Amino acid sequence: MASLWYHFAKNVMKYFFKIFYRHQTLGKKGLYRGGAIIAPNHVSHLDPIAVGASWPRALHYFARDTLFDPPARGKLLRSIQVHPIARGEADIGSMKKILAYLKEGEQVVLFPEGTRSPNGELQEGQMGVAMLAIRADVPIIPVYVAGTYEIWGKGRKFPKLFGKVRTIIGNPIFPKEFAHLDKHQMRQAMIDATMKALHQMQKSGEPV
Repeated sequence: MASLWYHFAKNVMKYFFKIFYRHQTLGKKGLYRGGAIIAPNHVSHLDPIAVGASWPRALHYFARDTLFDPPARGKLLRSIQVHPIARGEADIGSMKKILAYLKEGEQVVLFPEGTRSPNGELQEGQMGVAMLAIRADVPIIPVYVAGTYEIWGKGRKFPKLFGKVRTIIGNPIFPKEFAHLDKHQMRQAMIDATMKALHQMQKSGEPV
């Protein structure tokens, strides 16, 4: 269960985004309530905050372990349900933790592109997100965040104070939709469906 501090921090950011970035959320109706992987595009450090501010439930996040030094920052990150993960290598412990959260009915934010886009455009999806969804038997929920690149894109030292952010929540993509395929094809088809939904939401500005 998320701490009171998590909910306090979430509400502060929710109102901050509403006031300074005119934050809107589309597709709230029909939000999936069980365990799920929340899969946003990734163009800015603001993306996970925008998603968390849009979501009625507490979410778990995973970030590269180097962000947890110094220890004071690491303690703060953990208090808002951000967990360390080793980047560039197979972190078996983190994978087990993600699977455990998903199987317990928790929702975890994982970026299907892996890293932030250097130019604001969608990158190729990585199959790791689909693999975890299939192993835990939970859906992937694609989420397109618009406007954060203009505010704080890669290469920009500080965020702009004003702007417009929109979070678009797509429909869940369930592993059972691809159960007729072999394991490799199933992973590929599931991540392809996720990226297709993100592209469609980017183009239309509406949930799919």
